[in-house]
Amino acid sequence: MANIGLVTGASPNRLIEPVNQYESAVHGELTHAGLSKTSLGLFRDAEPDLISLLGQQSVVYLTATIINIYPKTSASVVDLIITSSLQAARTLGNPHAYKSYLSLLEELVMLAPRGLRPMLAKQDVLLERMTIAGLQRWVRNGIARYSRDFARLAQYFALESTASWHALNLESGNTLFIHERRRIALYLRALWGREFKLQQFPVLTDANEGLARSFVDEHHVIHLPDTYAGVSSRSSRDVYRAAAVHAVAHIIYSRQTFLRRKINPMQNTLIGLIEDARVEALVMRDFPGLRNLWRDLYPPTNFLNTDFLSLARRLTRALLDPDYVDNNGWVKKGRKLFFEQPHSWDDPQISIRLGLLLANDMGQMRVKFNAPAYLVEPSYRDDNRMLWERQEVEVPLPDPTQPEQNRGDSKQTFTRNIDTTRQRATDITDASTETLQLPAPPTPDDFPVKSVFHYPEWDYRMGMERPNVASVIEQPCPAGELSTITEIEDSTQAVLSRLKRINQAVRPNLLYRQKKHEEGDDLDLEAVIRAATDIRQQRTPDMRINSRYIRNAQQVSVLLLLDLSQSTNQHVPNTDKTVLDLTRETAVLFAGAVTDLGDDFAIHGFSSNGRHQVEYYRLQDFSESFDDHIKQRLAGMTGKLSTRLGAATRHAGHYLAQQPGSRKILLIISDGEPADIDVTDANYLVHDAAHAVRQLRRSGLDCFGLNLNIHTEAQSAQIFGKRGYRMLDDISRLPEILPAIYLRLRR
Repeated sequence: MANIGLVTGASPNRLIEPVNQYESAVHGELTHAGLSKTSLGLFRDAEPDLISLLGQQSVVYLTATIINIYPKTSASVVDLIITSSLQAARTLGNPHAYKSYLSLLEELVMLAPRGLRPMLAKQDVLLERMTIAGLQRWVRNGIARYSRDFARLAQYFALESTASWHALNLESGNTLFIHERRRIALYLRALWGREFKLQQFPVLTDANEGLARSFVDEHHVIHLPDTYAGVSSRSSRDVYRAAAVHAVAHIIYSRQTFLRRKINPMQNTLIGLIEDARVEALVMRDFPGLRNLWRDLYPPTNFLNTDFLSLARRLTRALLDPDYVDNNGWVKKGRKLFFEQPHSWDDPQISIRLGLLLANDMGQMRVKFNAPAYLVEPSYRDDNRMLWERQEVEVPLPDPTQPEQNRGDSKQTFTRNIDTTRQRATDITDASTETLQLPAPPTPDDFPVKSVFHYPEWDYRMGMERPNVASVIEQPCPAGELSTITEIEDSTQAVLSRLKRINQAVRPNLLYRQKKHEEGDDLDLEAVIRAATDIRQQRTPDMRINSRYIRNAQQVSVLLLLDLSQSTNQHVPNTDKTVLDLTRETAVLFAGAVTDLGDDFAIHGFSSNGRHQVEYYRLQDFSESFDDHIKQRLAGMTGKLSTRLGAATRHAGHYLAQQPGSRKILLIISDGEPADIDVTDANYLVHDAAHAVRQLRRSGLDCFGLNLNIHTEAQSAQIFGKRGYRMLDDISRLPEILPAIYLRLRR
């Protein structure tokens, strides 16, 4: 499987080779575009530093910009763009912001090319004083005012006019992260005696400036927006401090994560609200003065509104500010339940219990919740993604209809981390040494180690593979209720019986008759006649007159790859089932049919959240039998995220190629339209998936696709070829069609 591009265990020389090929292709594209040797030399000099700063993708961005700009301007301007690109990368520090910056240069060349050279000369000042969104507005203001007055246009972009500086001062009025980063880091170190990783992300449009919220990723890196715009009552500097301290509170005290799959968006939001209040309350035990920092950033309260957003804001304020008075019954109940049990604040279960209880009350109040439009308030709080992203541990959800006092003390899920959290508070307040220590990170036993595999992707624009682009992460398979699969088996008895009859008809074709055995399964009539003739002619007969039925030596291995993206949660027309329900039924019937034939098979699933997080689930491996344990995994399947088909196909081919069978088949069930959050070119992932299928076929694997979306037949034809897929007009027939397709493929 050398063509698949699996990195694990590869030699350094084999890793360097595709990278060198990729660099050669980039240089070839630039040469083909007509760049001079001087420009190519500047590009080669800048390329290594650019990769080390922002990654290899930044080179792709710069290459595309040069190719687009070069026909519209002079070679000297292109040289200036290349030489200034490194400083821009260092200042921006983010590949997305860098891409937006290059797009802005292309826009300027298209609309006002005479402004590009003077703007690049002042690049350091502009990027230091403004965000990307601010720079976009500043550039477009100059284009709108002076696009036909070349002299004033040059003065504007060279910062030689009053109008230029006035616009610059307006856009640079917000505090920037790059100015506050060192101050924030020192502030956090003064509080906790350790370093925290800080990273900015760009706010790219006017519409998004007021919606920017910080977040903490799975590596405990704190991501803050490059600016806070439109904040109330205090300066952006205080918002940065408040946001950073709140994020650290989550890192220290939110030591466990929750599962989304059993709760609705309103419950999810209110659990996060209580968790925010819990971690802030724990931090304020050590640093009471932080209450003033957070409290002064709250927006004015409107006591007349009783919509969800207003009630959530009022409850948030009530849980932080002891002097705040609110007469709403729902707010008073949440406040009373939270403050009457401070001994439970160390237990994250209180967020689950109170969040579900308050969500149940709000549901009974018939309060509507618009989840897509909801934004966490106040502006310093993060989006709580770190509470929900990982799914190693399932949180038992209590019954929201039961009174709070009857719930008991449910701590079984979080017992590993509560003691360390309590001890952390004592350690910090009692520390006498200069350097304070946080509790030790979770041990390897706390979270299972995940296998990560790196694969290339085919860039159809460059005409070659980009090495090590996608990361496939094998995830643990959550267990569901066994009764779910039992119900499927009971409801599909008729289909199972029909498949067994088909298998019985197929099974004789899987056997061949071997003659000349003294003992066997049947008489060989020709051998019997010859033996009788020899006896009558008084010759010694050949008594090997029996035959045996021997199973065909061809051993078949098949892997069923299931698309588990968010689209599988859609309901099938004219039924009460979702696409995921039918996919689960299909897997059960498929397993029964293949088991009856005696073939080796595996069932895997996948979804994706960008190229660095292609989640892969080995629901059943070739070495496992289809038992209750496997059925529970199938019952626990959920639909989420996106569909990066190429990476998942390569990973499935990696496992299928390891099987000893002489015939290997990969069956893929998908909606036929690869998509992911970090890909804007609709054709990119389609071409990549098609290339992955061609690679597997060249290595001897058969690939066949079953498309559940009649609107994406063109993509399926491009990926699997004209005869390599089947469109399914009636999705409800999926469970009975797939086993029949497999029987035809294995002949």
